[in-house]
Amino acid sequence: MPPILTGHTLVRPFMSEFVGSITADGQTTRVAAVALNTQGKAVLLNLVANDTTLSATTARFFKGEQLLFQVAEGLAWGAPNLFGRADAVSYRQIKAAIPNTREKNFLVIPHTADISEGLTRPDAIDTPSPGAAATGTTARPARYIFANPGETAPNARAFLGHLRALRVVFLPHWADRLWAEGIAAQLITPLPSLGVTAWQIASDQARWHQLVSDAVREKRMARHTFAVAA
Repeated sequence: MPPILTGHTLVRPFMSEFVGSITADGQTTRVAAVALNTQGKAVLLNLVANDTTLSATTARFFKGEQLLFQVAEGLAWGAPNLFGRADAVSYRQIKAAIPNTREKNFLVIPHTADISEGLTRPDAIDTPSPGAAATGTTARPARYIFANPGETAPNARAFLGHLRALRVVFLPHWADRLWAEGIAAQLITPLPSLGVTAWQIASDQARWHQLVSDAVREKRMARHTFAVAA
């Protein structure tokens, strides 16, 4: 079985050139990477500009305003150019100075892109309410996983880390099969992105548990029985 989850452990959300720009209050911020979730909201922004320009752009974003993204020439972008922050998501902000310049790099990612979100909480297992069961929804925000540009799948250990945070029971060698099963069940969704590759992982614990249970019962989790579809 050829491995699927071959992404690198270290993800660098940028390419050799900027993927576009965002203009706010007459100031232009260059975009090194961007990813939107299934609702068309930003779940990763990697921005480069001076401090004043970054402050203008990120202030609008965190206040819930829409940002207008201008895609760099020659790049394909099949997602909205106007987007805002994701609902029910708090963001981690990482800012660092760029050596030998007056500019800074500002990375914005959702807290649920971190596998530790869920691992350190004893109440991580949801107790479904009757209303949630009736509507098929879950109160927990979706999780997000990333890979380098051009990689077709993330790192296996990173993916399993997200499942562990959801308290999904698995064996380590099930990683590739669980990824394929999750894609087929639409529990994992590829996201529009530039400068990074991104996926949204549904945080529906009941559906993940059922998926694993069905796959084990039907003996689809055997180490050498999985063939990648052409």
